[in-house]
Amino acid sequence: MLRQKMEDSTIVTSDMDAKRDIMSLLVRARKADFDKDKCVYAMSDRAMMDQVTLWLLANDEESQKRLRLEVAPVFAYGPRPDYRSLKDLQWLDCVIMESLRILPPVPLTVRSATRDDYVDGILVPKGTLLTIPIRIINTWKVLWGEDAEEFKPQRWLDLPKDHHPVFSMLSFLAGPHACIGKTMAIIEMKAVLAWVLTISS
Repeated sequence: MLRQKMEDSTIVTSDMDAKRDIMSLLVRARKADFDKDKCVYAMSDRAMMDQVTLWLLANDEESQKRLRLEVAPVFAYGPRPDYRSLKDLQWLDCVIMESLRILPPVPLTVRSATRDDYVDGILVPKGTLLTIPIRIINTWKVLWGEDAEEFKPQRWLDLPKDHHPVFSMLSFLAGPHACIGKTMAIIEMKAVLAWVLTISS
């Protein structure tokens, strides 16, 4: 898919005739920057694909279409929707949460035991390093099902019966060491994604 978009980007066309799907926009923007200044930092194709939410959405045209339909009315009132307007966009929330679940920005983290303790009868001495495998927890098939590694935003409309609102997805961790910027990070992601979709419609 990426190869095809890159080939398409070499064909000179007017802005009116150019393809306006997310992947085409990203490829054209990247090419324009590189053509302007050959010394500019250019992401590799792999790094470009790692721009998680846009990449996942670019490969799911139905979700992309549904999201465009949801955000368009909000931006029709102005280019800067307020917090409540963005927060209430249900499908946008599903897309953001699903991308954070499948490919969290930090796939694992480490904690150090501050004292001797027992976990399930096993001694964990003070100073022991404990790995928290965030991505593994986020895609645990026992909870999320056999399609746990697939991008399916609709799963957030009907969460598994054993889903725990705090511990089933650890992209922002949990407890006293949870990310204090979680709400702001999510609303920023929503604002940027909604804006990108609006200008590319």
